[in-house]
Amino acid sequence: MKGVGRAAVAPRPFNLTPAARGVHGGTSTHAAAPEPAGVAAHEAGLRLHCSRLHAGTEWGDGRGDWMTNETAPVVYRDTVRAEWVDYNGHLRDAFYMLIYSYATDALLDAIGLDAAAREARGRSMYTLEAHLNYLREIKEGAPVRVDVRVIEHDAKRVRLYLEMFAGDLDDALASPVSASEQLLLHVDRSGPRAAAFDADVLARVAALCAASADFAPRHAARAISLAPR
Repeated sequence: MKGVGRAAVAPRPFNLTPAARGVHGGTSTHAAAPEPAGVAAHEAGLRLHCSRLHAGTEWGDGRGDWMTNETAPVVYRDTVRAEWVDYNGHLRDAFYMLIYSYATDALLDAIGLDAAAREARGRSMYTLEAHLNYLREIKEGAPVRVDVRVIEHDAKRVRLYLEMFAGDLDDALASPVSASEQLLLHVDRSGPRAAAFDADVLARVAALCAASADFAPRHAARAISLAPR
């Protein structure tokens, strides 16, 4: 399971601006790690624009059944369990985020940071910020699918866009029941402190970002407001 970084103070859209973030643990904030050779040049244009490449993978039921598809996002599948349902008979709000957390674990596997790699390298990913849109209720027993896309990245961070679907998971025209936008930071756990991705992990992150170059995240970059949208 990922660690959790500093929470947002005020509702706002986010992206990978040049203002770097540290890692929050307890009451202290750790500065970013010194940059390896070449990373400073890599981050000179901090926001990376994704070219039109294609890569993707799927994590099926059983948390280990993988499929590959050249144009797909990372996919996580689950079923709404009885213990996740509230007094209204719907998936409780907190458990949407639990499902999204499992989906980001699938992303870590896809970029080469599965449990074994995290242990061997002493690395992990911390969640810095998360926005969640509740679009439609879902009930106990409903099959759900989460599509995870990397929509922006730099040498240490990934900005994710996730959409949750329920019911007929093969309906290409289905509307999402929820959407989330998240910012994750790559961390050296010996600090913990921010650290640049290893080259192989960065290459996978870049490929996933490129696969979503033409995708328009319909519920991204939103701030909470009572003003009409």
